[in-house]
Amino acid sequence: MEVQDILESIHDFYGFPDELYKFKYSAKNDVELANKIYKEALRDGLPVIEDTSWGLDHGAWIPLMYMFPKGKPTVSLSISGASLEDHIRLGKAIARATDRNILVMGTGSPTHRLDLFQLSSKKETFLDPLLSDAVSKGVEEVLSLSKGKEWKKSMPEGDLKPLFVVMGYSRRPGRELLHDIPWPGISMIAYIFT
Repeated sequence: MEVQDILESIHDFYGFPDELYKFKYSAKNDVELANKIYKEALRDGLPVIEDTSWGLDHGAWIPLMYMFPKGKPTVSLSISGASLEDHIRLGKAIARATDRNILVMGTGSPTHRLDLFQLSSKKETFLDPLLSDAVSKGVEEVLSLSKGKEWKKSMPEGDLKPLFVVMGYSRRPGRELLHDIPWPGISMIAYIFT
């Protein structure tokens, strides 16, 4: 497989204005770091697959374009059907693979009830306050929360697997930076782990 030197934006969504699909963002592919992460994940027996055909989906390129408009060396990882615990282990593998300061970022909405998006005017969240409290206590608290009724009711995007990767990497509790409910059924929370 030929490795891409540049990761290009992928428009993996539909129903938005044409201007959004014309927008392009790219970042240099940090192939060396990607290979180290891959080897560490394999060493842990994680079900990882190398894929050189992907790029930056909207969960990656949208925040990156605001943070680093001219791009930064980047590694793009996708979540999988593996367990939440395996995603924590992936975060730990990333930590072992790095010998320098890096930013590990995970994206997804804690309340992702698209069925309420047009059916309700009520900006309700089911999971958000509980999640922020759990994140402040550590990854085990978030894992236990994932088995509760609020988690199921909220339909968190991707089961918040990117959050578990970040928490596995940092090995520290986090704190809430901001919280927003832009539309009915959709919430956004930013956490920092220092």
